[in-house]
Amino acid sequence: QQDSYGNWLTMDPNSPEFIGKCNPEYFCINSDVMWERDEDSSISLINFMLKFDMVCAGSFTISMFGMMLFTGFTLSSLVLPALSDKIGRRSIFLGCLLVNLIVLAILLIIPDQKEWVNFVIFLFFITGLSLAGRASVGYCFMLECAPERYSSIMGSFWNISEGMVYIYATVYYRWVSKDWWWTIAFALVLQTVTLFLLYRYSTESPKWLYNKKKFAECQYTMRYMADWNGVELNPNSCLNVPMFNKQEKISESTIKTDESQWGIIKNYPGVLRNLLCMVMVWVSASFCYYLISYQLKYIKGDIFTNGIVSSISECIAYGVSGILYTKMGIKNVLILSYALTIGGMYLLITVPTNA
Repeated sequence: QQDSYGNWLTMDPNSPEFIGKCNPEYFCINSDVMWERDEDSSISLINFMLKFDMVCAGSFTISMFGMMLFTGFTLSSLVLPALSDKIGRRSIFLGCLLVNLIVLAILLIIPDQKEWVNFVIFLFFITGLSLAGRASVGYCFMLECAPERYSSIMGSFWNISEGMVYIYATVYYRWVSKDWWWTIAFALVLQTVTLFLLYRYSTESPKWLYNKKKFAECQYTMRYMADWNGVELNPNSCLNVPMFNKQEKISESTIKTDESQWGIIKNYPGVLRNLLCMVMVWVSASFCYYLISYQLKYIKGDIFTNGIVSSISECIAYGVSGILYTKMGIKNVLILSYALTIGGMYLLITVPTNA
């Protein structure tokens, strides 16, 4: 900062004055402090902040990236899962993969000018719109294409893979490169290959086809899967699958199949009660999950180490919960997980992290 004689002096990083002035809210609007980016710092990444010169853009503009992503996710969650019940899982899943692939390609070629910030925020909104199709519908699509006895394993593998992405990204930024471009390029290549393979070799969910009474297509899909796995198939497999028959008996005996989804929720108290319970569970779980992710940068220590430890614990939790689910049941696992969450949140609140 500048002294009374007009000389520029380096501030003590440990002084309260440095902490108060070394932040964008101060040095972006006051001329008594000069600042420059520390390129030698391990946390000085080549990211959107640098690409679009957003250091002084303001906290609201910076927060719009995440806010618009989740806004799109929220809106699409109201439409895409229900739409997949009508037209199928595969088309929704592949369509959303294609949308996200296009967004990734645009991000790689967009100019390095701050005038493009609002357009990039819009792209994050589009990514959020595709998220429900890629995550929610894709998860159902995966489980419905697998035998019921493997559903817990596959669900755990899906979640562990998600947690591993954070580990890969953290290791990359800490020890490989600070440049964000290559992570987007890798994601683009990976999604392109995935989209091609799924379009070429995947089929519609046999469970969805069965529930829609498309037995001929269901039979073809089951035969296709059996050929891939080298197993024998019952000639009438789509009429003799226990999981499907059980599902059909439940729907016929308790719920009229011609009722709309909202009609079912309105007329059957048990469905509404379970829906409200799961909404509360999901909201609270998501709130804690994303809150901890946002708070990682405020916990003292190396942010990369904190991120890796957090992601490893997440992967372990996914694997253990999948095992416990088969042994204890979903209700007991939820109770146990929330008890652990309460304990963890209590420690975050009471144990100082700035010492």
